[in-house]
Amino acid sequence: MLAMAFPVDLRRCQALGLAGTAFLAAGGETAGALPARELIAPESGRAALGLVGVYFGVVLLIAAWALLGTVVRGPEPPTVRSLLGVLAAWAAPLLLAPPLFSRDVYSYLAQGAMVDAHIDVYAYGPARLGGPLADQVAPVWQHTPTPYGPVFLAVASALSGLTRGELPAGLLGMRLVALLGVALMAAALPRLARHSGVDPAAALWLGALHPLVLLHLVAGAHNDAVMLGLLGAGLVAARGRWHVLGVVLVTLAALVKAPAVLGLVAVVALRRHVGVARAVATTTAGALATTALATAVAGTGYGWIAALKTPVSPHNWSPTSVLGRATGALLENLGSDLAPLALPAWQAAGLVATTAAVLFIWLRLRPGPVYALGLSLAVVAVLGPAIRPWYALWGLFLIAAAAPAVPCATVSPPLSAACSRSRCCPTADRRTPRRWSWPSPVVCSPWSCSGRLIRRRGHRCRGGPRETAAHRPGRLALVLPLATAVAVFTATVPLLRDWFDLRVYYGTVDAWVHHGGRIYDYRVPGTTYGFTYPPFAALGMLPMALVGLPTAVALALLLNLAATAAVLLILTGPALRRHGWFGWALAGCALALLEPVRDTVSFGQVNLLLLALVLGDAWLLSTGRGRRAGVGIGLATAVKLTPALFIGLLLLARRWRAAAVATAVAGAATALAAWAAPDASRFYWTRAVWDTARVGRLDYVSNQSLQGVLARLAAPGEPSRAVWAVAVVLVLAVWARRTHRALRAGDWRAAFALTGLAACLVSPITWVHHLVWLLPSFAVLWRRRLPRVAGTLYVVLCSSVVWLWFDDASGVDGFLGSNTYVWVTLGLLLRLPVGQRRPDRPPLKRSASTTAPAPTAAAPAIAPVTGQPGPPPSCAMTASGVAGPACATVRAESSDPTGSTRPAAPNPQSSSERASSYTAKPPPD
Repeated sequence: MLAMAFPVDLRRCQALGLAGTAFLAAGGETAGALPARELIAPESGRAALGLVGVYFGVVLLIAAWALLGTVVRGPEPPTVRSLLGVLAAWAAPLLLAPPLFSRDVYSYLAQGAMVDAHIDVYAYGPARLGGPLADQVAPVWQHTPTPYGPVFLAVASALSGLTRGELPAGLLGMRLVALLGVALMAAALPRLARHSGVDPAAALWLGALHPLVLLHLVAGAHNDAVMLGLLGAGLVAARGRWHVLGVVLVTLAALVKAPAVLGLVAVVALRRHVGVARAVATTTAGALATTALATAVAGTGYGWIAALKTPVSPHNWSPTSVLGRATGALLENLGSDLAPLALPAWQAAGLVATTAAVLFIWLRLRPGPVYALGLSLAVVAVLGPAIRPWYALWGLFLIAAAAPAVPCATVSPPLSAACSRSRCCPTADRRTPRRWSWPSPVVCSPWSCSGRLIRRRGHRCRGGPRETAAHRPGRLALVLPLATAVAVFTATVPLLRDWFDLRVYYGTVDAWVHHGGRIYDYRVPGTTYGFTYPPFAALGMLPMALVGLPTAVALALLLNLAATAAVLLILTGPALRRHGWFGWALAGCALALLEPVRDTVSFGQVNLLLLALVLGDAWLLSTGRGRRAGVGIGLATAVKLTPALFIGLLLLARRWRAAAVATAVAGAATALAAWAAPDASRFYWTRAVWDTARVGRLDYVSNQSLQGVLARLAAPGEPSRAVWAVAVVLVLAVWARRTHRALRAGDWRAAFALTGLAACLVSPITWVHHLVWLLPSFAVLWRRRLPRVAGTLYVVLCSSVVWLWFDDASGVDGFLGSNTYVWVTLGLLLRLPVGQRRPDRPPLKRSASTTAPAPTAAAPAIAPVTGQPGPPPSCAMTASGVAGPACATVRAESSDPTGSTRPAAPNPQSSSERASSYTAKPPPD
């Protein structure tokens, strides 16, 4: 969008990025990871202004990087030298800025001071040092030994001696060390890219100018910059004639952080032309000699080997740690004694999976050595015991230099949304108020920018239906970490929601079947919440009485996954089939991050199942199988009242048979429930159905309906029922008008989407997880080629923005913000495109003649063969096979799903014949 606002060139991109890092530096003065004595109260205006500056700077930096990518892919790409100038300009404002997004740099300085004080850094944490420097270290690392190697500790010790413990000088020294590492990365990338046949400018853009480099390696001064710089320089040396120098540099990188040891495998692969045995021997000898010498010079001993097992942060969000904690919590709830073993077991499984994945990359995929090393480091970062945002650069740095195709922005919205649930505040602590911390991960994620599939050899990769061998590793490298991140995130949500609604269902059925209780008398222990659906829903959930709660949870997960797959297949089936497993993976990850979907799964709700039933009828109606439609809508209506509006859609479309089937199925299901539970049915249909208080508070922020808007406005009083009734009538009038227009155009997809939107608005209570009924609207937007609108709404629905006003929805900001999803739904109801999209081709001119020419001897009239469909009598056909205007009119008629006759399919024609059929031509003389 910025590209349309002004012409994009290198100078403007450089200025935009420079402005972004300048805002970062200025905002960091009050909102950065400041020394303890300089911390500013988060509620103060200065801190708030600083946070705004940091967030705005991140947005500008990401936009500049994205626009620079269009310049790099353009017809006149910039030179490597000019891109290095851009990198220097962007990094300059951060040189003197406070640390951002992390307090790790204080740990580095404290560990260097400990080495100077002859304290064993592999046995004690910074707390042993004491003093003002140790006070700057984050509390979680105060008693943790260092996991870093002797090379980095030697650098930290040298800085400690040079600065004599002065904090500002030490921070500047660490920033300069990080900049030196980034400079080595930038110098190595073009050389590695040329050797791999990759565009050096594109590699530099993706690997060194990436926002993660500036936000974390430069602004955060992380020692990963030193590791990657030495690793890149070592690989460049190993590719040339300096094999020994390459071994030394790669070993030094591994003695900064251990993951770089995989670089020695790449060094061996680069030297395999001299013989594998000889390459292994020389590389091993060089690595051992370098290790011994570096350890002796650093004077830290070999404690770093045992320090590789240093425990990670208890708040770590690596996949193995999250799954271990989730499994442990589940086992603890079940009363098992194996709960303490869950985390070590998952970490061991992660180690096994990492080993298997690395072996698979090197032995089966067999890409180039540098590319294989990048993929391996990406796997280590994802499956390792700890993960941080800047760990993504381990693999990205080398993938940018060697990958034949890097589809970087295809997965940007899912990754952005995945990051939106983890804090990444510039203060690097928990001082930031909740209202200010929520948007930081979204804007800090460099994947939030839009782009196109980038082909590394200077061409665009259009992602056709076939997947080449060159694309497969790159797609795997994207899908594996993306799917892992999404799986880890979604695995944590059930622990927060605790399957609450599923526990209601299970407890209700269990009390009804095993204890003789009544359906609507059950309450979840410690709450006032009970069963709120029609009695047929409880009847359909009876199989849960045969299993335990863990089995019921597993079955609910499987059913929701199956329903999600069905919804995806119905809404985006052709597109998914074109892109194969890659499209399924990206669509599944994107859907899993949408707040209504993830809440449906984590609560154990039934919304996705109902949506699948309703969309099944939509598919039948849109594919000419309308005689079978209505059963899904009827069953969904019997389970929950919201889908009843779809029966109104069938009546509006004059699909009398489908409407009758849906009504009959809903009535039969309700009658069956009345026979099985007469008292419960009488209570529900006479009392409970009118009592919204049984469902929850109308003014609760999760209620994103028109009634919820009015309730929050009237709180603590009661909302006006008359105003709500008027609003409902207006919404239904808009729905009927727009749906009728969609039906006249034969757009069943839009008609069902509009009905889902209206149902969410008019329902008295529409919790956030009910908004899965908005999914057909996203399909309509995407089909109408409005990806920016769809992407914007997707990010909003992933952001959980309404929960910022959980405690207080007063004021103008509360009215607008707490009802965000209502405004989204209402906007879609008013502006959702309806009708079939016109083909992208210029209209063909029609003849001015309005009557068919009279048949002549040269062009007699041709009658249709008996038994075959033909044109009406008024439709004359010439000897050349060209139809008159009447035929053109018949041929131009389209199928009307509201009941008009569908024309017979024409015989296959060439493009010229199809064009000529639109124009009546006189017979030849």
